[in-house]
Amino acid sequence: MKTFRKKSTYFGALIILSALFIGPSISHAATTGYAWGENVGWIDFGSTAGVVTVTDSALSGYAYGENIGWIVLNGVTNSGGTLGGYAWGENVGWIDFSQVILNPSTGIFSGYAYGENIGWINFDTSAPVTTSWRPAPASPTPVAQSTSHSGSVASAATLRALGLLPPMNSSVPGCPAGMVCTPKVNAPITAPTFKAPVGGSVAPTIGAGTFTRSLGVGEKGNDVKTLQQFLNSKGFTVAKDGAGSPGNETTTFGSATRAALIRFQKANGISPAVGYFGPLTRAAIIKLK
Repeated sequence: MKTFRKKSTYFGALIILSALFIGPSISHAATTGYAWGENVGWIDFGSTAGVVTVTDSALSGYAYGENIGWIVLNGVTNSGGTLGGYAWGENVGWIDFSQVILNPSTGIFSGYAYGENIGWINFDTSAPVTTSWRPAPASPTPVAQSTSHSGSVASAATLRALGLLPPMNSSVPGCPAGMVCTPKVNAPITAPTFKAPVGGSVAPTIGAGTFTRSLGVGEKGNDVKTLQQFLNSKGFTVAKDGAGSPGNETTTFGSATRAALIRFQKANGISPAVGYFGPLTRAAIIKLK
């Protein structure tokens, strides 16, 4: 009898330990792979030190770019594979993840993240960011069934004929009478082309006397606005929308103007490419007008 109790206690302990260490379906998972930024290079989402993880509601941990340092992912949300919110990098500022998709079946990231200071980050790479996270299976929703007096299941048409369901709205199938129903349309996410939007900025008229001074962060004036118009018209977009975007240029030289100018300088072999509008860059712009 004592032996039986000892064995029972032993197996009971094993069951408790198994429950502690063998959980249900994956609720968080590690991540591997790389994203690519046109202006910042490769960004590693799988470093050991970064510990990037995915849960049913959010991302956490750190991604790392050799040219930009660490990016904190704790502000990025996850809703069944649809990402949102913002990541933060000390050297790059906020990065919007609202156009990044996480495939719940494969765990592969796709789409683009956007930072005002660094431009687009592409997740559609040859070594894509991938996670072993999968959403927890949804609990089945009980479906109420109406039956006729004979016990057979009554159809929706029969219930409407009996006045037990409201008549259908002919404009949208299944819409009750008296209700306004709009068909759901999923707007596709259009991948950015890194070009100024059609109907945006028109290249300004630039001559030898257009720019008479050097410009840097904090400078204000109409010449700053002309510089933003030039950058936007040539595809070196200052901002995607709002202040500085094509057609909404401003007279203030800020960090977004500097980032766009750096891209222009790199594309045209101007060194150092630090976002300062000096004699070399002025001469290049007048040559390209």
